[in-house]
Amino acid sequence: MFKKKKIELIKAKLNNSKQLDLRLIIKKLYSLGFRNTLVEGGDFLTTNLLKDKIFDKFYLFKSQKKLPTNSDFVKFNGLNVLNKKYPFRQNLNSYYGNDTITHYNK
Repeated sequence: MFKKKKIELIKAKLNNSKQLDLRLIIKKLYSLGFRNTLVEGGDFLTTNLLKDKIFDKFYLFKSQKKLPTNSDFVKFNGLNVLNKKYPFRQNLNSYYGNDTITHYNK
């Protein structure tokens, strides 16, 4: 099924912390010709990518909508890491109501 859709699975070993080696995966993608990658991860994945400074640039989309407190929503805890590791930031115009977009660079 994957071959028909030209999808290639990339096998990766776990590192000493029993997690995927994100740098190795990004290097593999680069060797396959990928130069831009969109990652839409949850809090854990995104925070680890930020800690390892794997991104050259990062866009933070923030909505003004308040989610119910009884939902399964996980708050983004990587903001402190983002501000520390990516000191250059710029607010971008958003045409999505009151939502904000902040562009972070290394």
